[in-house]
Amino acid sequence: MARTPGETVKVMAPSNLNGGYVLDVTLDGETFAVTVPPGGAREGDCFDGIITSRTALPTPADPITP
Repeated sequence: MARTPGETVKVMAPSNLNGGYVLDVTLDGETFAVTVPPGGAREGDCFDGIITSRTALPTPADPITP
């Protein structure tokens, strides 16, 4: 299921988060930037986060060979 910016998703706070904080969340193999709602969230609480954008996972760097 494709998700789009503006959509809300349920997120469990990995730590205490202030309202407006943006974190990366991976859902169904896709990573999104999600904004914490006003009032914030405490570690372990579930909140409705707003998808602000899709983010690409970083690709590993090529190893350096001598």
